[in-house]
Amino acid sequence: MDCTDIRANLFKYSEGTLSPDTHKAFETHIHSCLKCSEIIAEFNSFESLILKEKGLEPNAFAGTRILQSIESELESQQFHQDFKFLGLLQPTLVTVSLILALLIGFVIGRQGGLNVRGTAASTRQVEKLRSDLYITEFVDEEQIFLSDKK
Repeated sequence: MDCTDIRANLFKYSEGTLSPDTHKAFETHIHSCLKCSEIIAEFNSFESLILKEKGLEPNAFAGTRILQSIESELESQQFHQDFKFLGLLQPTLVTVSLILALLIGFVIGRQGGLNVRGTAASTRQVEKLRSDLYITEFVDEEQIFLSDKK
């Protein structure tokens, strides 16, 4: 038996499932090879540490705390991903809002301009009608109505 066989059969040796002949060859090699005997000693110390830790009682609330910690981390990651998306979307929303505000202002301005032009045109028509009919005093009821509203 050589060092490779020792490493390959380490668990079987520890569990005691090696055949008697293989077990005897295993032990003979361990006693003759310093490196393999160190590997066996280290393996045995790990095994005893595992058995010792196995006997400890876990904290009853440790599992709940761990799950809560994982859930909060996942929620935090989701929030950051959502916020990142909104951060990318923000310049687009600002641009669209500005364009929409400009269009609304333009439309309102155009409608206001029509009213002014319409008022000027109606004033000209009234003046023409007054001169055609030779009326010196002409009361504009619309102007009276607007001044009463103020």
